[in-house]
Amino acid sequence: MEGAAAACSRLEFQQRGRGTGIWTGTLFIGQFLTPIVLGVASGALGGLSLALGALGIACVVAFLAVLVRGPRIVPVSH
Repeated sequence: MEGAAAACSRLEFQQRGRGTGIWTGTLFIGQFLTPIVLGVASGALGGLSLALGALGIACVVAFLAVLVRGPRIVPVSH
């Protein structure tokens, strides 16, 4: 299972459309913002390799923060 199917497999049937939309929306926002952020960071840090390294470190920090926080259970109203 890949992509949106894997992300939405744990959602209730009634919530899968919303989950797929959120997943797709965040994917395209990331694709739009990544070149902008890397361009600015590349100019500020002195090169693309340093900007990619900084982005990688930021991703690791975000990943660890999510692991520490644990899963979030949100009640679904019907």
